[in-house]
Amino acid sequence: MFELNVFNNLPYLLFISLLVSSIFVLIGMALGYLIRSRHVLILLATFTILFFIIFSDLLFPLQLTGVFVKLLTNLNPFVIADKLLFNVMIFSENIKYSFLYTLLLSFFLILSF
Repeated sequence: MFELNVFNNLPYLLFISLLVSSIFVLIGMALGYLIRSRHVLILLATFTILFFIIFSDLLFPLQLTGVFVKLLTNLNPFVIADKLLFNVMIFSENIKYSFLYTLLLSFFLILSF
């Protein structure tokens, strides 16, 4: 009934997980390098995570938001990773169908350097 072929796309799932974790680790490292005070860094990291969660489709559906918020939501690495993982795990798509999302995440990885 509910058969998921996770093992068929396991290399692509691992690649997506590595890409997304690298993006968020590099964003945190950039914040840590730029901010010298530990207290300000913790506060800024918390607000950065809050920004990523607020501008994702977790709190509000994408259909109820305005044009600018929808643009911010579609460019959020968290949302892109969610779409990629959903397409790979549920629809068993491989890299050639989700190439644009993978390219966008790679662009975010390059930007986070």
